[in-house]
Amino acid sequence: MTDLQEFHSDIGLCLNLPDHSDLSVLGMAEQEIFAVVSARHPLAAAGEVSIADISKHQIVLPPQGSGLRLMLDQQANLENAFLTPAVESNTYASIASACRSGGLITFGLSLYEQSEDEAAQAVLLKITKMKPANVRLVKLHGRTLSPAAAKLAK
Repeated sequence: MTDLQEFHSDIGLCLNLPDHSDLSVLGMAEQEIFAVVSARHPLAAAGEVSIADISKHQIVLPPQGSGLRLMLDQQANLENAFLTPAVESNTYASIASACRSGGLITFGLSLYEQSEDEAAQAVLLKITKMKPANVRLVKLHGRTLSPAAAKLAK
């Protein structure tokens, strides 16, 4: 929000952002949240897992206060589980790579794309009872986007 208001960013992709009078929504979609595990992980064959199941393993979580972390912590509370991260990071690509090659579990949205090689090494597990995330593409209300930003937004 600050980056948009201070003109450091033209557009933003926001997770579970509440309505805000300073923003215009360019697009939105609901995205399922998945646990991402190595194809060799003990949970890989489960297809579907709960947060309580996941909490028994080493996990990588996004930083405190991020939209995804808030959702995961809320679901953990509902299941009387505690998510204690082995690692906290907000760089999905490097985290997913570490999870594919090791025993850690991380989390991702259904919009994340994987190459065929990456998909062969990782499994996306549906998280039971987890509500989908609302993802919005936004810009500052009244701001005219540059041609490059408008093309990217499209």
